[in-house]
Amino acid sequence: GKLDGYVGEEECIDFNVYCGSEAEFEKLWR
Repeated sequence: GKLDGYVGEEECIDFNVYCGSEAEFEKLWR
């Protein structure tokens, strides 16, 4: 899925630079 600041496992966006799995994103940004 797509979250705010999350594009995909190997993609980042400028305003919230994060690369990784969605599960890892959720752990960091809940």
